Amino acid sequence: MGKKSKSSSKGGAVKYIRDSDVPSLELRIGLKGTRTWVMSGRFGTATNPTRRLVGDADAMSADQARAKVLEWRALNRRGIDPMEEAIQVRLEEERLSRTTFRKAMEDYVAWMPSRPNSRNASADQKLCRREFLDAKRNPWIDKPLNKITLVNAQDLIEAIRDRGAQTEAFNSLSRLKTFFNWTLKGKRSEAYGISDSPIRNLKHSDLLLEKRKRKRKHDSNEIRAYWAASELMADPWKSFFQALLLTGQRNREVREAVWSEFDFKTRMWTIPAARFKSNREQLVPLSVPMMQMLKRIQSQQSPDHGPYVFSTTDGWKQISGISNATDEFRQKVMEIYTETHGKAPEHWVLHDDRRTVRSGLSNIGVPKDVAEAVIGHVQKDLEDTYNTHSFKIQRRQALHLWAEELKYVIDDPERSLDNEENELPDWPSRWNQAKPDAGKPEDFQ
Repeated sequence: MGKKSKSSSKGGAVKYIRDSDVPSLELRIGLKGTRTWVMSGRFGTATNPTRRLVGDADAMSADQARAKVLEWRALNRRGIDPMEEAIQVRLEEERLSRTTFRKAMEDYVAWMPSRPNSRNASADQKLCRREFLDAKRNPWIDKPLNKITLVNAQDLIEAIRDRGAQTEAFNSLSRLKTFFNWTLKGKRSEAYGISDSPIRNLKHSDLLLEKRKRKRKHDSNEIRAYWAASELMADPWKSFFQALLLTGQRNREVREAVWSEFDFKTRMWTIPAARFKSNREQLVPLSVPMMQMLKRIQSQQSPDHGPYVFSTTDGWKQISGISNATDEFRQKVMEIYTETHGKAPEHWVLHDDRRTVRSGLSNIGVPKDVAEAVIGHVQKDLEDTYNTHSFKIQRRQALHLWAEELKYVIDDPERSLDNEENELPDWPSRWNQAKPDAGKPEDFQ
């Protein structure tokens, strides 16, 4: 310290010792020997000089005091009062402390339906609420977002994995990484006070996670039980479950089907890109039983029916309550299968229908590329080379062959999908007593 300056007060004198390195810094020694650092100068836009407390000299070193005074001087040169700046910093810290993971995740969940590809928004919302917004599963749910660490996230995902939910853990990590990337976009980064994702470099393989590919499909015995059980269901569920097995399309694409998508003259169902998972138009040729089914449904609807094909409200709303209906249907399948075979079938899900169709197409000799196109798995290189109408004729033949093979299996207890010597059917269709006249949909009634 350098020069000394004294100031009088009642009962004694207060000493000020000016720092030789940073002149505006002074060591104040009070009447009782209390030592504090102070800064002397004009603060903010003030015209008169004054002194401000910098800190306790017993707790703050001279170098720390100098650094703080230099910081204050830099603010003063910009006309900013350091005390007001400190207040703003404290308020911002308080705001960010209220910007918790819970708040940000709730914002993200609410935003999901408006994202460009929102087909799976509902399922993703349920996953986030289940795994991230449940305080029993997420112990750091109310922690400030910018304080979330890699360890926090890794512990949470490992807990999901260790309870035996391998696929759930895989999907949860994917969704959590997407969430943090979402918080970094545009104004959200400033609003949430976050500058980087704590799990940017965390990979699924780091946590021994891999996406399990389900391989289950129905065998011939299960198909017979499936079809028999569907006949016991009331419409529209009867037709819905049968349509899944006849077309191989996803259950949501079938549930949301509207009459305008069907052309009876050309016997073609065109699923628009907006409704199809890969965001491209999907062509589904209508086999004989699908035409029969659609005509039957249409005949049961009133003249002023709504747009939806599978509906309990005369077409004005798509069918809902699929979970309960599927549970009821699965129970009927189990009862029929058990009665015939003395044991229950393995647990199955509706998506197994697609694998059944895809496998069945290969079994009856449909080329791989055509079989993939039937269920909507067109490879990128083929899609770039051909338009959405590629394999249209081959798809029609494939679904005709599949429908005929289904009929053989349903009618003949000895028929097996795995028999490589199965005969390929010709017209007349086994679903009709006579060969249909092409271009006359009334023949399918």
